[in-house]
Amino acid sequence: MSQLSRLRAMAAEGDRGLPVFRPTAIPYEHPNNSQYVETVGKPQDLEALHMRAEPYGDAAVRHACWQAVMTWVLFNGTTDLLTQGYTAASYAVRLCLKEDEAHGLPNFNGLRKPPALPLMPQDVQDSIRTIAAQTIVDWHEAGSPGIVRAIEHSHGHVLACKMKYQK
Repeated sequence: MSQLSRLRAMAAEGDRGLPVFRPTAIPYEHPNNSQYVETVGKPQDLEALHMRAEPYGDAAVRHACWQAVMTWVLFNGTTDLLTQGYTAASYAVRLCLKEDEAHGLPNFNGLRKPPALPLMPQDVQDSIRTIAAQTIVDWHEAGSPGIVRAIEHSHGHVLACKMKYQK
C-alpha cells in the first residue's frame, strides 16, 4: 500500500466526501428540531465560565473580571473614565489582581502566588481596595469592555490546569 493510499484511508470523513454531521445516538431536543449535536464553543458569559471551570469556577470568574478591568485601565489611562486617575487605578487593580491570584487559580506549576496586600499596613490595604472597587464601578459604567476576551483567557487557563493536575 502506497503512502498516498494510507493517507487517504486515514483522512477525515469530511475530506472523503462523507457527511460530517451524523445523527446523535442519544435523544437530543434542539430548539429547531435538529437531530444533530451542536459544537460547544468557548464560554461567552460569566455564568457559562463558572459552570465550565469547576472546581475553579469562582476563582475563574474573579480572574476574568480582574483581567478585563486591568486591560481596560491600561488602554484607557488617558481618558476621564477613571475617577481615581490612571496611576492609582492601575496600581490598585494590579495589586488586587495579584492578591486574588494568591487565593484563586493555581499557577501552571501547581503553586499559588504569594499574596500581595498582607505585606502592607491595614489602612493602605483598605485604600487600595477602595480605589479598586471604584475602578470596577467605572468599568461597569463603561459597559464592561473586554469581558468576553478575559472570559476566554480565564477558561483557557482553567483547561490547562485541569489537563495538567486532575487525574
